[in-house]
Amino acid sequence: MFTLSAVLCASAVATGIWGRDGFTMALSSMALILVIAAFLHSSGSVQRYTIVMSVSTAISAALMVTVASHDSLVVSGAVSELMWILLSAVIRGAPVIPMIMVFFFSTAAAFKASYNWAVVSSLGWAVGMGMLLPPYALILFVQRAELDSGIIANATIVIAAFVNLIMFIALSLVLRSVFRKNGYLITEKGLEAGK
Repeated sequence: MFTLSAVLCASAVATGIWGRDGFTMALSSMALILVIAAFLHSSGSVQRYTIVMSVSTAISAALMVTVASHDSLVVSGAVSELMWILLSAVIRGAPVIPMIMVFFFSTAAAFKASYNWAVVSSLGWAVGMGMLLPPYALILFVQRAELDSGIIANATIVIAAFVNLIMFIALSLVLRSVFRKNGYLITEKGLEAGK
């Protein structure tokens, strides 16, 4: 399963390179790094989380360079600029949700740590936003022509980041409720019910 996850993430990186999408390149690369970290440090029970992360990353990459690209939706007149920004923020932010969980599993295994509901819910949104910094930064380098022509503006990145922040805060609230109710802990062995 880790091999399949790695292949999916590598194909997402290749898709981002092919489509010259800096965000996709960076996010897919981070997903690949998390798969490798999970393979090296985590138990087999983490496989299902890595496969969900890899599949969602590959789907997001494929959508953002084809049918959900700026050219496909805005230039063709299918949706407005604002609607595309909101839609792309959701598509690009969706893979980060399982990435947050794989991050917690990988670091718990690597450092022999355990995370309870307080840590997962209070740091989940911050980990998610931190994972978006390299992709948004890579947009500035890879998609310079789109920045210069006004297709991507500072407002575009700010609005998308705000949408992602709302998504990750909602995730943190859900994790808080689920972890607290069931007494879950993330440990080096994976997800365990607390005592």
